[in-house]
Amino acid sequence: MRSVALPALLTGLLLSAPASDAAAQQTLTLANGDQLTGELVGIDGGTWVFKYGGAEVKIPAADVTAFTAPEPVGFRLADGTLMAATVTTVAGGLRLQAADGT
Repeated sequence: MRSVALPALLTGLLLSAPASDAAAQQTLTLANGDQLTGELVGIDGGTWVFKYGGAEVKIPAADVTAFTAPEPVGFRLADGTLMAATVTTVAGGLRLQAADGT
């Protein structure tokens, strides 16, 4: 498993975000406690773009406290590394786990 600090991930670019059914949809948790279930479209600088309720909403990165993707999504990390991984939130960042368990 690879743990990535949230700021490092924010500088990356989301490559793909398949969400084929409700069980596989991604969850974004905001600082105020709200949870949005939908699909992360991308990260543009300090803004997360999330498809929610049929619309794309732009959320400042400072308002994002957690992100979960139970199905692999593709990321380009700040160091240029490409990887497809499931995502869970851990203290201080996100944990990306590739299909092979790394």
